Amino acid sequence: MRRLVILCAALSVVACARSAGSVSTATPEGAAAAARKEASEAGFLSWQGEHASALPLFRRAWERGSRDRFRAYDAACSAAVLQEDTEALLWLGRAADLGFDEVSRFREDPRLARVRRLPGYAVIEQRVAEAEAKALRATDPVLRDELLARAMENAKVRQVVFESRLRGETARKKLAEVDVRNTAWLAEVVARTGWPDAALVGPRASNAAWVLASSSDHDVAFQARVITLMEQAVARGQQDSASRLASLTDSVLLNQGKPQRYGTKLTVVDGVVVPKALEDSAGVDARRAGVGLPPLAESIASHTELLKSMSLLE
Repeated sequence: MRRLVILCAALSVVACARSAGSVSTATPEGAAAAARKEASEAGFLSWQGEHASALPLFRRAWERGSRDRFRAYDAACSAAVLQEDTEALLWLGRAADLGFDEVSRFREDPRLARVRRLPGYAVIEQRVAEAEAKALRATDPVLRDELLARAMENAKVRQVVFESRLRGETARKKLAEVDVRNTAWLAEVVARTGWPDAALVGPRASNAAWVLASSSDHDVAFQARVITLMEQAVARGQQDSASRLASLTDSVLLNQGKPQRYGTKLTVVDGVVVPKALEDSAGVDARRAGVGLPPLAESIASHTELLKSMSLLE
């Protein structure tokens, strides 16, 4: 059970960016929820290598309005594995249209080897490279690069823990060490320069700073200070995601012994995924909508599906 609680906490960081859920088609909102659920299911199937099952779901979700740059990229990879080269190129173009900005994935992903030889691919890659250059534009490139390197280390060690199904004690100790070290470093940066916002380090590195702060549950006072600084950055347009701020706000509230506000933190009780302590549960979906998050039921369904796919939930 402890492993499931920790895993849900880790997944909550991702949920503020990408979540989907239950089917309901009685209203336009329900239809959108159904499309997001299909996109989420497609993403899980693609992750598990079940590309033939994933691709039709990607297509249907797209046609029904669920359009996300990461899902488009996943769909491109599934199509490429199935040797649907022209369709893979179409999906890559869609990902670029939606602002995909990780050009190294385009260039290095082995699943896209066939597609990279197609006429028209180079133009799409160039668009992604230009988007990445914009995301990396910074007045302090040294600080930008350090933030990105630390966020990459953060991701790698969490991936090791994730792949061990949280059973690797050595990996978990390493994770704790990395978090403590990064928190101390980021606190020094904030004391010296203020919050590393997009104007200072670029959008990608500013979000990397949020990742590090979100991994600082052992220092709630620091996280609370970061919330104030992030609120100011969001207000002046130099932090691009209110949902990330909502996620960090929930972390701080829970760590202070208070109920969370947006329901971004989930846990498992008696084999069921549920939100941790929540204030004003009747109004949570309205608050979530205000920061760009889907309804809470969708996030719960998405987490449940992932845990089941990992055989961690009956």
